[in-house]
Amino acid sequence: YASMEIKTKGHVEIGKKVATLAPAIQPVHRTTVFLNFANFCKDIDRPQQMVFEYLCREMGVDCSLNSHQQISFQRRVKQERLQRNLDNFCNKYVFCPSCKSKDTSLEKKNRMTFLVCKMCESSTPTK
Repeated sequence: YASMEIKTKGHVEIGKKVATLAPAIQPVHRTTVFLNFANFCKDIDRPQQMVFEYLCREMGVDCSLNSHQQISFQRRVKQERLQRNLDNFCNKYVFCPSCKSKDTSLEKKNRMTFLVCKMCESSTPTK
């Protein structure tokens, strides 16, 4: 089968669904800056602090959030590695496992967090 993944205007398009905004990074000396972090968080409708903490933990790199709402990683980070971690985040906390929609929200019930889809109305516990 031919791959249906096409990059258009910074988004990764799968078939006719737009998945997420592709990360724009810039190496600066021995650090790497995630330039469109704020736009990425807005695109997936998740709090910046949640995504920031997840990336710092999963990548095992010291990070800081600058005044321009960009993440600065304290060492060089490859685009593929950042994209893989963002994909993992989206699969866990953004995309509905039933219909693959990104029109979801996170809701806490009895100390558990659920991913609730607004399209198919399914509710799935997050890990």
